[in-house]
Amino acid sequence: MTDMGYKVRRLSPAGSAVRVLWGWLVVFLLAGGCAGSYTGWETEDTAPLSAKEMRAGLRALLTPADFAECEALPDSQKSEWLRIFWQKHDPTPTTTENEFRREHFRRLRYALYYFSNPFGPIPWDDRGEVYIRYGEPNERTFMLNDFWDRRKALGIRSARLKGLSPTAAAERDFSEDAPGLAVSGREKSMSHDAKMMTNPRGPNGEVWYFYRFGLTFQFQDEEGLGIFSLVPYTDVFGSQDDYPEFVRTKITAVDLQPAIYLHDYGTAHLDYALDLARFRAPGKAFNVDVNLGYPLAELTRGGPDSAMISIRRVVVIRDDSLHEVAADLSILSRRVGASNGQQQLLVEQKIFNLPPGGYELSVAIEDLFSGKKGIYKKCFRLPEFITREVQEISDIELASFVWSVYEPGSPYVKSNRLVMPLPSHIYLQDQPIAFYYEIYNLAMNDRDTAVYSIKYEILDAQAKHVFHKENAGRFFSAERDVCQFGTIGEADLKPGEYLLSINVFDETIRNKKRTLTRFKVIPAGGRTGSRD
Repeated sequence: MTDMGYKVRRLSPAGSAVRVLWGWLVVFLLAGGCAGSYTGWETEDTAPLSAKEMRAGLRALLTPADFAECEALPDSQKSEWLRIFWQKHDPTPTTTENEFRREHFRRLRYALYYFSNPFGPIPWDDRGEVYIRYGEPNERTFMLNDFWDRRKALGIRSARLKGLSPTAAAERDFSEDAPGLAVSGREKSMSHDAKMMTNPRGPNGEVWYFYRFGLTFQFQDEEGLGIFSLVPYTDVFGSQDDYPEFVRTKITAVDLQPAIYLHDYGTAHLDYALDLARFRAPGKAFNVDVNLGYPLAELTRGGPDSAMISIRRVVVIRDDSLHEVAADLSILSRRVGASNGQQQLLVEQKIFNLPPGGYELSVAIEDLFSGKKGIYKKCFRLPEFITREVQEISDIELASFVWSVYEPGSPYVKSNRLVMPLPSHIYLQDQPIAFYYEIYNLAMNDRDTAVYSIKYEILDAQAKHVFHKENAGRFFSAERDVCQFGTIGEADLKPGEYLLSINVFDETIRNKKRTLTRFKVIPAGGRTGSRD
């Protein structure tokens, strides 16, 4: 976590016996009356929380729409709703630890311990509400014992003594005239809160600065009870923000703002290519190809004279309810040659067999020599089988090449061809565009033969202009489901983004079907795929 900076402004109190009495009453309530069985913010997530505390925490955590949806559920369904919510927001979905959930409960317990409010509708004051939603401020300023009124009076007095105009006085810092107003150095821990809370003399104002969000919040303890309310931001001479603007900011920045958590992965990001291709499998299931491409130029070798790279890869697939249905962990270590540019990829493919339904794919990659990490999540759906009368085309699996000759036991083999996946969908300007796809449910004629023709087109990214058109031929098959390979080598494309269109015409029933995929062409100068 980021250390919080503090500025504490102090002024000798004029305190009264009433203020001291109120101060000790607040200390008593905070220490015993509000926390109940709760003993400290460092307590583990399993520490008991009341229904009121949990509900207030959820309200600060969720969007208004999500909170209303959760509130409308019967108690028997809320835990499942929350389990799915936590899983969706897990910054490291391939691990058992959910840092987002852990951070939320840390903030909640911190708010209960340091910003407790025994008199309000929620168990913390406005500081706690902001803290749960935004976390630790980058800087925090305390004002002690009527600081603003005294600071304003001091400014007027000093301005008169020095003969300054009101304008000059507004630009002058008079701290040197009152050492008690001097700003202290930065603190390193929010544990300072405990000392400030138990001091009956203050503080009675705070300003929190969130530089990363461009926000400033000011809080005021108007009754001297240690309970702080959000108020319009005030500078040291007493001028205030426009009140209607403050109300609008409060609504959008606090009341409607769900909790923000920016996870620190503690290392540089590792970029990689990922592509999914879905193909029908026996038994009304699908084979889902998860194709990964690791840029060799970004991977660290295992020493100055070593050509060894080592990657830890985790793939996790969850169903619509975010229960884990498939997982695979692999350590990929091998010697590779020198990289020839950013587009040279080390390719890996993992195939999962799944029934129809909705899924979430999570992939985590770690370079074991540099510590760089890359985490990716993607939702996809496998459609239900409709009928045998509906013609369909699978996804298009782009490839760096398709070979008819391969060694027994080779990976990447489909229908007796070696199809080397190209997860990046990036081709060099002089590189043939290769691909694999499947056609399902072709109609059979009176000779039990499927007759179909195929046409390929390359269009611009908006599908408005055709750059290349090619008739792939007329085909005959004794099967209704067929595998197809294609290569376009003479498109003569300029660098840019394009669409590959595959058009199938079933001649038996005069039916047309079309599918598309995107790809990119870059200037020649390096390879886009590697078998190393």
